Amino acid sequence: MPHLGGGEVAVRVGVDVGGTFTDLVALADDGTIEVRKVVTTPDDPAVGLFRAVDELRGPIELLIHGTTVATNALLERHGARVVLVATAGFEDLLWLRRQDRAALYDLARDHPPPLVARADVVGVAERMGPGGTLVPLVDAEVERVVAAVRALDPGAVAVALLF
Repeated sequence: MPHLGGGEVAVRVGVDVGGTFTDLVALADDGTIEVRKVVTTPDDPAVGLFRAVDELRGPIELLIHGTTVATNALLERHGARVVLVATAGFEDLLWLRRQDRAALYDLARDHPPPLVARADVVGVAERMGPGGTLVPLVDAEVERVVAAVRALDPGAVAVALLF
């Protein structure tokens, strides 16, 4: 890491914003390591992050950020309502699942529910077929999909299209 003007030593910082704590490890050019743990602020995780990096002894040369907040929201099934925009004809793939599962012929196997409700999946007519045949996305279809998504009033939109 370079020494900066004024005798300051740049630091490399890794921050993990978790559901309970925000952890920081900083490595300075001179080999010193600084470790911090602060309480995460769930309403605004950035506050905890800035609290953790506040008063580092040198300018930050590199910041690597990780978080388990999104992973926890998925596992605990809370967070924003998500709408999935999928290639028309493939809207049910989350419920059909994969064919390489361990108990392929077990019709009674219990699966966790998909992260998106079936009513929150919108199909869009577009596709690059297996032989290279293109079903182009046209303006009228875009307008229809946008209207359908807006009507569902999601907090987030995921797009998963085949090619």
